[in-house]
Amino acid sequence: MASKRLVHAEVQQAKRELRAQSARLRRRINTDVHGMIREQARLRSWRTWVRRFPMPAMAAAFGVGLAAAMGLRRTKSTQRNVFESFVSSWAVPRLLRWATSAISSGLINELLKTWTAPAETPTPREPV
Repeated sequence: MASKRLVHAEVQQAKRELRAQSARLRRRINTDVHGMIREQARLRSWRTWVRRFPMPAMAAAFGVGLAAAMGLRRTKSTQRNVFESFVSSWAVPRLLRWATSAISSGLINELLKTWTAPAETPTPREPV
């Protein structure tokens, strides 16, 4: 009878250890998932990209504003002056092209850095 109690106590102890271990694993997975969600939200935010690439962002905003202003302007004459022609046919497309290429190359570099980063070494934890 005493041996049955001893075996039962050992089984109960093993069950408690397994439950504690699975609870630790769930908490660790939960923390990792929430961290990934926060990082993903940060990377999706336009503010992040404006902070990282302020000049291309300003150039893109200026180009879009200038293009919109040129397109929305209503004049009675059908002929454009030289400045409007220069801006609409040369400056705006180049400005937008430069801004988008600078931002896209930065994004590509960011993705490459993320993909080629060495995997984090696990910190010593309790045996699993």
